[in-house]
Amino acid sequence: MNPGMRERMRRLFHPFDEGFGDARARNAFHAAFGITLFLFPFSLIFVPFRLLPDTVAWMSSASIALYGLALWLSETRMGVRAAALRFGLIGPLYFSVEWMGKSTGFPFGDYAYTGTLAPLLAGVPLAMAFAWYTVLVGA
Repeated sequence: MNPGMRERMRRLFHPFDEGFGDARARNAFHAAFGITLFLFPFSLIFVPFRLLPDTVAWMSSASIALYGLALWLSETRMGVRAAALRFGLIGPLYFSVEWMGKSTGFPFGDYAYTGTLAPLLAGVPLAMAFAWYTVLVGA
């Protein structure tokens, strides 16, 4: 990467650099966040209009997990244990709520998942743990 590009990238990500005690954690966050920024516009087009070929349908789950990973890496600035505890509580708890909702219709009403958000565990996409984490902690 040339020095001019490196400087532009540094300025772009500078607001997100604060609080990382470890350069590896900061770099991992930059990578996850950068990939998320790149993929997000495509997901706005390809997912709602069902333009993804079946061979890359797994990208929907991977994108949701990547959003969760980027948020988790950001949360590690306040401590890895605290971030792990938050994900360890929110992910399984709300995954269970999704399972209950899918199985009983309560609290969301009757619904079912297709195979798009694979892999499924007990009929619920594993990506839902990341989705709920991202929504609740990100808010």
